[in-house]
Amino acid sequence: MADARSDSSNNDLVREPAYGRAADFAASIYVLIPALACSFSLIVSPLLLFWFPVQGVEAVSRPENQFFWAALFILCVGLAAGLRRLLDFALPANIMWFIVYLLVAGLSVAWSIAPEISVRRYVLQVMVFVCAVLPIVSLRRTPIATDHLFVCFGLTALLNLPFLFLTQRGELGHAGFFTGKNLLGEMSALAFMFALHQVSRTGVIYRLRGGIGVVVALTLLIASESKTSLGLALLSPAVAGLVIAASIVTPFSPAALMGYLLSLFIVGVFIASNVLDFSKEDAFLFFFGDVGFTGRTEIWSFALEMIERRPMFGWGFQSFWLVGPDAPSVREAPGFVAEMPHAHNGYLDIILQTGSIGFAVFATAIFFSLTAVGRVARAEPLRAWLCLSVFLFAMLHNGMESSFFRAFDPLWLALLVVCADIGAASLLLREQGTEATGRSRVPDGRQKLRGGALERRRRGNFRTAARNNR
Repeated sequence: MADARSDSSNNDLVREPAYGRAADFAASIYVLIPALACSFSLIVSPLLLFWFPVQGVEAVSRPENQFFWAALFILCVGLAAGLRRLLDFALPANIMWFIVYLLVAGLSVAWSIAPEISVRRYVLQVMVFVCAVLPIVSLRRTPIATDHLFVCFGLTALLNLPFLFLTQRGELGHAGFFTGKNLLGEMSALAFMFALHQVSRTGVIYRLRGGIGVVVALTLLIASESKTSLGLALLSPAVAGLVIAASIVTPFSPAALMGYLLSLFIVGVFIASNVLDFSKEDAFLFFFGDVGFTGRTEIWSFALEMIERRPMFGWGFQSFWLVGPDAPSVREAPGFVAEMPHAHNGYLDIILQTGSIGFAVFATAIFFSLTAVGRVARAEPLRAWLCLSVFLFAMLHNGMESSFFRAFDPLWLALLVVCADIGAASLLLREQGTEATGRSRVPDGRQKLRGGALERRRRGNFRTAARNNR
């Protein structure tokens, strides 16, 4: 009997390496899927638009876009199915609420103005969401995802440098190979924050490549003349650092601290408007040099008026702007507003599409994302700081543009990856039953969590997992 057991064990050891190598190779492809999604959004798609320009909706519905996302989605789901015994499909709370919002958006197709267009845009959004989120939350190789984002945004920044000399400056600033200077500013701001995170880590290589990234990103930010992106790129990491530090030394969570800061802002606005007689027009003139905020106030007034007509359920997912001659924006919007692709405010667009119900679900997802940041902050403060920095930038930027749930916008993809990363890290901590104990330092300065099978899964040790699952 002993010999039989020994033979069986030896057979397992013989069979295991082949299965382990195949699983490792599949996992190495699987973990790259979010980076491939970001690379297409940041590099491939903008370059195709640069060389073969189109306008309006056609820029998103190009055949190469449809083919890429369908192929990447099939690859992602196929690899997930093949590795299902080695993955953990338990979802973090913030990701579950994002999925609930997608379900609400899917239901809203039933009452949309243009169901066919709404369905196509919804299917694309589901594919984008799955490709950006599923590999991170199931494989749990965090924080590899944010390292991949640094590479994606850093490479995009480097590729844009020659275009500052090869292309003419636009009327408002350089656009690089993007379609507008605001897109270059948005990308550069995110590249700056990811590079700043590299600088904050220990190790010469990390700091060297981070320093190069900071210089390149700041150069592009200045060249784009995107004052909003530059200001938010400097403000977001500073505020995030203060919030993370305060959450570590006090019993308050980042969610509570952010709520407190928001309350202070609201009180400040009330005092400025009622006591100091400082109107919103004065504020726009002071911060942006334009009383109408480059026409946004007129767009927002129209959006609010249309929200009042369907306050609960909205007009349907992505079926308000640019859906043909029957679109509400085309039929009823005044002047130039009828030609707008969105409300230039992502929160108004969410309410326009899915009503107050959809907005409440989205706000819940944001709350749980902040809660996840708080759970990770005490164990890995640098990682929590990076995620909160990107989170703050995205939330503030979305108040002046519309990026969330819009096809494969780079800012939306970055936010999804960051939320998935922080959610997965928070779930690992919760599974271990501790937030600050049982930690050890690794050479790059990050903290690594102990915990048996969880630690093996985090390192991606598929050979051990494969043997245990037989």
